[in-house]
Amino acid sequence: MTGYGGGRRDADPVAQLRSLVAATVAGHLRLASRLSGLIWEPVLDGLAAAARPPGTPAPAGSGVVRLEAHRGEVLTIPFAVENRHDHPVDVTVVAEASGTAVGKSVPPDAVSFDPVAVTLRPGGHVVVRATVHVTDRFAVGEVYSTAFQVRNMPALPVPVEIVVVPGRVSSPP
Repeated sequence: MTGYGGGRRDADPVAQLRSLVAATVAGHLRLASRLSGLIWEPVLDGLAAAARPPGTPAPAGSGVVRLEAHRGEVLTIPFAVENRHDHPVDVTVVAEASGTAVGKSVPPDAVSFDPVAVTLRPGGHVVVRATVHVTDRFAVGEVYSTAFQVRNMPALPVPVEIVVVPGRVSSPP
């Protein structure tokens, strides 16, 4: 009978697990980078959002990250930032008013980023996690807008819309 090591008794399961985890993390970073590219490229379509009537969510495929959330829910939105320059770049990530006619602005203190600031070496990248706390200040049925901006990089903002749906996430005991 063969064990975890494929019949090799000299194989260290911890070393194999480390290798698998490293490969998985590298794959996830590549996927996050590609998904981020898919979000950044169609952002220009978001300029058409100003033509939508107020309170109308963005249509699918418009380049706007559109999420539904219940009051009390915490949303995590990962996106990749890559330095394509030949020199290090100090970047800071902020949430700004989206500038569209859609809905209300997300309260700035409801959004946080991890990391907020980082120095990227040439060719380096980082996955930033935006966290949005959908508190009682968010009204059910409303559309809230913001845009994630990476400062010191020649990138367009990532527009985000949050539609608050009925129901409430229960708090842990």
